[in-house]
Order: sequence, then structure tokens, then C-alpha cells
Amino acid sequence: MTAWLSRRPMAQGKASGFFPLKAQAQRRADTGKEPPMRKLTLAAILAAVPLFALAEGEAIAVDTELGMTEEAVTTALTGMGYEVRKIEMEDGMIEAYAVKGDEMLEVYVSPETGKVTKMGED
Repeated sequence: MTAWLSRRPMAQGKASGFFPLKAQAQRRADTGKEPPMRKLTLAAILAAVPLFALAEGEAIAVDTELGMTEEAVTTALTGMGYEVRKIEMEDGMIEAYAVKGDEMLEVYVSPETGKVTKMGED
């Protein structure tokens, strides 16, 4: 039994495949660097976080791009947290009515550019 234990990597002071976190910690201590996959994962998470925050807290103003079709405008407004109550083509513009909490929104979007051209007073 003693011979079998002496052949195990942990008995010889080496990190084992059974303990991957210990192996990573040892590698970091030896090289002073993070494993490359951890860096990529961290970079991807940090890049995505501002996008979600921007989409949720983005204010709509003239020249905000929402889309060139009624479906695209609905999707953009829903992604910003608005509930679209009504959307239709009127006088060559996409007219959308949406609500977010107590805020009511009326926007006119150009189907040629996909940008807000006018905000309503509702």
C-alpha cells in the first residue's frame, strides 16, 4: 500500500489532475500570470456589461436609431424597457406610442434612416 501512495502525484508534492484549482493556483504562483482562458472570459464579461447597462438606461432623443421597420422599432423600444402600446405608419413615418413606468413616449421614426425625427408631447 505504501508503494502505491508514493506514486501518486500529490504524495510527491505535485499538483494533481484531480485538483485543477490547485494546479491553476500553482501555475499562477510559478509564472505570475493568469491562465489565458480566464483572461478571455473576463474580457468578454467586461465588454458585455456596459452594453446591457446602455440598452436598459438609454434615453431616447432625436437622431436615436431605432430601426427602419415597425418590427425593428418595437424590438428596440422593448429592449430599452418600454412597453409598446401602438405602432403604425402615418404620413410616411413610423409612429410609436410606448410606456415605461410613469413615462409616456411618442416617437416618429423615419423608415429611410431608422432614426427618430420627432418626439411627441404626450
